[in-house]
Amino acid sequence: MTPRNFVRFSEQLKGGKMALIKWSDKYSVHIQKIDEQHKHFINLINKLYQVVVEESTQSSVGKILDELFDYTNYHFKTEEELFKTHNYPGFEIHKQQHEAFIKLVLELKEDFSKGRVTITLKILAFMNEWLINHILNSDQKYASYLNSKGVS
Repeated sequence: MTPRNFVRFSEQLKGGKMALIKWSDKYSVHIQKIDEQHKHFINLINKLYQVVVEESTQSSVGKILDELFDYTNYHFKTEEELFKTHNYPGFEIHKQQHEAFIKLVLELKEDFSKGRVTITLKILAFMNEWLINHILNSDQKYASYLNSKGVS
């Protein structure tokens, strides 16, 4: 995301004119369980965005961060089990991406709970960017592989 695009994006978010992320069929990996999980993941990020722009309590933000962290772990485990079951050749690289994101979310969650950081539009934009790029690039790679193995 370029600085100019980020400024426009941030202005739209501050105005509450849009959800942070809207599901699109281009995000589909054509595996029902994973698509449903991606939709839920998107809903959680949108929920976090909503409480941030509404300037909700720290407690409300913290609860959603906890839920997002737990769901991230659950979702990544689901994907990784599919990779193992079907011998996906990109498993290790994909798992490393998952581990890096989990580490970031955990650090964010811990820093937030200790009052060292607040959730800002910049952080939300990063999460949005990471998730969309991950789905459109990394997840699409495994999608074609798993679809060819009959997983849908």
